[in-house]
Amino acid sequence: MRKIKLRLWDQVHKKMITDIPSHFTFALEDGELVVGGNAPNGDWYEPVVMLFTGVRDTNGKEIYEGDIMKFVGVIESVEEIAWDSGSFVQKVKGNPEDKIIDINTSRGEIIGNIYENKELLNV
Repeated sequence: MRKIKLRLWDQVHKKMITDIPSHFTFALEDGELVVGGNAPNGDWYEPVVMLFTGVRDTNGKEIYEGDIMKFVGVIESVEEIAWDSGSFVQKVKGNPEDKIIDINTSRGEIIGNIYENKELLNV
């Protein structure tokens, strides 16, 4: 059995959570993983869940859904990593289908994520 790793984007405090606090609860709703917790003021909120893809970039850094990667090769590109139709894909800007089939980690490095560095996708 494969260990599931995830990180959370805390929309209330605008920060990434990599060490999941024990006060969060986990549930499956209609096949989707939902995580929730109480903010310091007691209000309930649900952070954004990002799954580990199971692969690492050229620098050995774990690639998560929502990461923005820079790929160098014949053509240099900056792309978002996303979950689509049962697999992780690179979302390619300008591609009508908005995706390709696999993450090519042999020439890509993480340069940010879609929550903290959204401006990188406009490159």
